[in-house]
Amino acid sequence: MAPFLLIHCIHDIMDWDAGVLMWIRDNLSCGFLDAVMPVISRICTADIIWFIAALLMIRDRRTRKAGTVLLLALVISILIANIILKPAVGRIRPYDALDVPIIVSPSSEYSFPSGHTTGVTVMASVLLLSGYRKAGYWMCVFAVMVMFSRMYLFMHYPTDIMGGILAGIASVAFAFAVLEIYEIGRSEGNGVR
Repeated sequence: MAPFLLIHCIHDIMDWDAGVLMWIRDNLSCGFLDAVMPVISRICTADIIWFIAALLMIRDRRTRKAGTVLLLALVISILIANIILKPAVGRIRPYDALDVPIIVSPSSEYSFPSGHTTGVTVMASVLLLSGYRKAGYWMCVFAVMVMFSRMYLFMHYPTDIMGGILAGIASVAFAFAVLEIYEIGRSEGNGVR
């Protein structure tokens, strides 16, 4: 009985996922968004933008800790999202599964979780948790735009976006924990209590 319920639940989630994307296409698709969404999505295509931000933050003494957490969280997020989850889940992209024409180049990677979402969530979370609230809030606004663009372009399902958010938050939490353990060990090693 339990496997049947699980399969039924997964089927319902997949139907919901597809329904959200089709609703976006049928109700929000327009020339303006067709022009803007690929640009927003492209900004985050290469994680290099977040790595550059981390390195610039590390160079400045005032933002060094946040930059270190960002760099560590980005590495962790790539391990979680791209190296572990994407191949393990092996979810086909929505445009292939739903046979929908797309306005951007197709991806050779699997769909779950969204790497764009993971990266932008890492950036926003580090800024907010490091006390850079104004920048963090603006990054949250940008993150929502990126997440929407990935669905608008049929590159990701809503649950891929949710998975990316969770992977990003988990990566940041782990990075903060690792840095805290390192700092405690370092202070104890120097006789500081």
